[in-house]
Amino acid sequence: MTYIFKYKKDGALFAKKIAISGHNYEENQDKMVLYLPNGGLKEIANWKCHAVELGTDWMLTVKKIMEDETNQKIQLNINKNKQGT
Repeated sequence: MTYIFKYKKDGALFAKKIAISGHNYEENQDKMVLYLPNGGLKEIANWKCHAVELGTDWMLTVKKIMEDETNQKIQLNINKNKQGT
């Protein structure tokens, strides 16, 4: 499953969006690693100078992973049609 990772560097006017299949913060190197659907990677250096926005598509991806791992249905109290703030 993929989801949109929207991020912006502090002080930047525009955010960047990328479709990814996962992400991980490497604290010791202060970088965000993005896993691309084609198997590739993208790294964002100096992550502490960035902000991220993850939407409902990310939560639904996490839910699916949890359901696959536990073999149980998981109920979430989210509204797919409501935009985040």
